Amino acid sequence: MMLIEFVKNNDVDYTFNRISADRISEMESKTGVTFGEQLKKYVLEYGYLGYKHIELFGINNGQGVNSDMVVKTLWLHSSFDKTRNLIAVEDQGDGDFYLVDSNDLVYRFVAGNNDIVPLNIDLFGYVLQRFLGA
Repeated sequence: MMLIEFVKNNDVDYTFNRISADRISEMESKTGVTFGEQLKKYVLEYGYLGYKHIELFGINNGQGVNSDMVVKTLWLHSSFDKTRNLIAVEDQGDGDFYLVDSNDLVYRFVAGNNDIVPLNIDLFGYVLQRFLGA
């Protein structure tokens, strides 16, 4: 099953106040990270995604650079050097974050031990895996 199909066929939350494509460069400038194709599609088509108890970070047009994805990414960059080339997509609590790189690959970052582990899955695969496990 594809993420687009899952969102269409399930009660998945997303924003109707999405940013336009011309604002992607503003977000990239602010974070210092180039967005991969899946991340661009994610923020342009959904803004953010939430399903059951899972809420992923996103960007909406009203908040722009003050959206949770940007704010949490900047906090991680200022607190943990290892995260500087990544964008935050989820905080699972207790310092356990999931981040995506410019190639749309997802990493787990555990703040307590300052360790980044590649999950060997792309952003859309990660989101779908999270939602299917909810």
